[in-house]
Amino acid sequence: MSDDQVTQHVFVMRHGERLDSMDRNWKRTAVRPYDTPLTHHGHNEANRLVKCRLAEKGIEMVFASPFLRCLQTAHQACLALELPGFQTHNNLCELLMKENGMTDSPMVPCKEDAEGLKILSFDSSSLPKFPETLAECKQRYLSALNTLADEHWPKTLLLVTHEVCVREAVSWGGCKIDVEATYCGQVEIARNDKNSHDWKLKRYDGVYTYDVPF
Repeated sequence: MSDDQVTQHVFVMRHGERLDSMDRNWKRTAVRPYDTPLTHHGHNEANRLVKCRLAEKGIEMVFASPFLRCLQTAHQACLALELPGFQTHNNLCELLMKENGMTDSPMVPCKEDAEGLKILSFDSSSLPKFPETLAECKQRYLSALNTLADEHWPKTLLLVTHEVCVREAVSWGGCKIDVEATYCGQVEIARNDKNSHDWKLKRYDGVYTYDVPF
């Protein structure tokens, strides 16, 4: 099949339920208060929702933010999809700013906490600069999408990341509205030309505008 007959699909998914959202005391004693793990429900939720929503989508590769909640979500996704593992990509990381509990560049990934997860390789590049603006974060998310999609054309990819990135994926697909993403909310975008970054919004789950699914 020639390239002009191929469609590449990318799924952009938020991590599962984070522990610090349920246990307000967790941050008080955490070594890295910005790097919360998932709750027990978050692990199960990620596995179940990926099986339900993505098992038949032909996903071939998974990439994740280096933050623990995303590593754990990607691990559950690989289990659900029966994939050998995933790779980390630093430009998929959380918005790096003091409002997210950081006083300096975060120490992620914590490889000790990541032991036992299905990680095939860690991104050896530096994290984005700290602090960054929201506009800078949005731009690096778009750069990460296009870089990974270009490098792995025409494979179907799953990117496990943070809410801002999922919200941005809606606009990359041509839908210019403000949305919110629930835990494990995901957006599917696609393109038909490997030489173009003209993405189209195809599908969404767990993504809302003013608390109403769009």
